[in-house]
Amino acid sequence: MKMKIIIILLILTITQSIYSAKNFKEFFNNFKPLKSITFEATIINKEKLKNLDDKIKNYLSKIETSINYNRTNQEIKISTIKENINKIKNDLSKKHSVYFLEEDLESINLSSELVKNTKNLPNNITTGEDSYDTAKGGRVEYRFFRTKSDTAKDENNLKEFIKTLKLKKGYKIYYKKEGYKKKLYYKTFVLKNDLSISGYLIKDSYVGLDKYINSPTILLIFNNKGKKLFANLTKRIAGHRLAIVIDGIINTIPVVNEEIPGGKIQITFGTSLSSKEQIKKANKLARQLLTSSFTDFIKLKK
Repeated sequence: MKMKIIIILLILTITQSIYSAKNFKEFFNNFKPLKSITFEATIINKEKLKNLDDKIKNYLSKIETSINYNRTNQEIKISTIKENINKIKNDLSKKHSVYFLEEDLESINLSSELVKNTKNLPNNITTGEDSYDTAKGGRVEYRFFRTKSDTAKDENNLKEFIKTLKLKKGYKIYYKKEGYKKKLYYKTFVLKNDLSISGYLIKDSYVGLDKYINSPTILLIFNNKGKKLFANLTKRIAGHRLAIVIDGIINTIPVVNEEIPGGKIQITFGTSLSSKEQIKKANKLARQLLTSSFTDFIKLKK
């Protein structure tokens, strides 16, 4: 009789664990040994520490697996399965910079002029032409510099080449990886260098799916201050592109269709990547956007 009761309780426990888990993967992860990683908060104010707790817990919820979070005074301990330790370490030990920078008509003209006036190019750098349709029905054509492939050497050569180019004050050259599968390369963009909207103004981000093109999307939510700044910016540049720059590199540069007053922006990934790569990129971007608002206040404890 006791054995039957034990078996029934065991079945109920397993059933409850499966029901509580987000998916079967998380359920089985619960049985794996946990590893720990420790950070130290660089702030001591209790209210700010509580706010830091909320931000880190929200970030951890995006990883979609069982994670234990504990803070004692300024020491932060995160325990999870081994597969997630490196992911968390890479995300939280870096002070990610996130900026939202506009590409106005002068940016386009400056980019094309640079290409036209630069006569001697390094062997590994070439030029290209492209265009895009604006939200108002027009077409913008522009020229740019690009690498032949996407190796680390190509990226470093492009960085060094960019240093030799001169722009008028208020503008800066950034780059972005583009292409498809084995035909990837780095491409330059000229952007207005206004850093007023940054990752500090981000409140939350969620990964979803655009069913029409079967591509992942990120819903980005600003805090109250960011909401006002973003509304003013999108109203001013409606019809042109807005670049999301992470750690100095353009992640995506969508056309802004109209003013966005609600403090939310949806980033849709194109079809140049496979579905698996798109989802991986979307999840990574969603996490980085969140960490940019708090990684200045923690450091990895050795």
